[in-house]
Amino acid sequence: MGLRILGVKDNESVDYPLFLLRSTFFCRNGCNPTLKHIPDSVVFQTFSKSSNNILLKALLPLCDGRNNICIFCPHQSFDFTLDKLPMNESRPYVRPIYVTFNGHDGSFQAPSNVSSNPDSACRRLGLAVRILQSATAEIILAETGYRRSFACAGDFRTPSKIPPRVSASPVSAAVWCIQSKLSFEEAQRMSVISLWETLARELHNVFSEDRGQAKWLAVVSCTEFKALATTETTPLSHEAIISRTVAYCALGAGGLALFGSGNLYTWPESIVDLEIHLSDLRKVNRRQFLDDSAYRGTYWANYTTALGTMLHELGHCFDLDHSPEGIMRRGGDDLNLIISFPPPGVSSDFRKVNNLVGHYRSSSSRK
Repeated sequence: MGLRILGVKDNESVDYPLFLLRSTFFCRNGCNPTLKHIPDSVVFQTFSKSSNNILLKALLPLCDGRNNICIFCPHQSFDFTLDKLPMNESRPYVRPIYVTFNGHDGSFQAPSNVSSNPDSACRRLGLAVRILQSATAEIILAETGYRRSFACAGDFRTPSKIPPRVSASPVSAAVWCIQSKLSFEEAQRMSVISLWETLARELHNVFSEDRGQAKWLAVVSCTEFKALATTETTPLSHEAIISRTVAYCALGAGGLALFGSGNLYTWPESIVDLEIHLSDLRKVNRRQFLDDSAYRGTYWANYTTALGTMLHELGHCFDLDHSPEGIMRRGGDDLNLIISFPPPGVSSDFRKVNNLVGHYRSSSSRK
């Protein structure tokens, strides 16, 4: 019987609120491990292909101060403590923003049974940024031996001058919803670079407090995949798919990482839905909606590809260049494997699955 906690020691301190725990667990009686109840925690488990161990990953929301963690089964119990420190008020930070446009309701393209209003968009973005904050800490741990991640606007004790649409919590970054002076149609007609330049100027005026301190991570509501007519052939290549998508954005430079909302409909709104979304094997209707999944075609793959793309472009804002491997190449397509395991029936490289994040380390510090 035994438990091995990977990359963390008892009484370790972190300064971000959603902690990724990785461990291996073994009980001769065949028990599965249980995590002592922590509100809003998410646990992923799978069997190791190389041993009888159970691999466990858990996202643990932390409150300020000491957090007591317990993993147990009927035959054994393991306890340790994590200390959540307050954010340094002088640190640079990332501000997540959902951008709507003049004369439009701010909704994003989605199937009719999926909530797509600005509030829903902000909740989806807030969870995604929290996940990226945790994943970044693990990537840098693999590279340097210690955890470090970006701070988020809204995590400081001093409130922002403009209130967020979604407030900060351990399971969501604060998200701001800003209406551009551009009309929806004007934004769709612009090139990606022109849209980036225009919104960068607008955000510079709106968030004057951010000058020299922040990176803006913005998602625009105007992305739209043009549905195919009955006589048209379903596009097979990524280039053909993008050619039918207006305001398709994935551009990070300077102080702004800009993204489209084309597959926002595949993202979870709440951490309680995260496990379902990371194993959602439904196929995207590629004749009606954007499929940006690195040719995998499923809802879960669209979500993890989006997460990886966001971290990649945010990396450019942090002055990271492309690298031979990892997030700053195409490693982000499998970013789900940092926080969870492959969906049922989906195979993956053993190195990526077996509680390892070193595969992604090139994104953390190589320039």
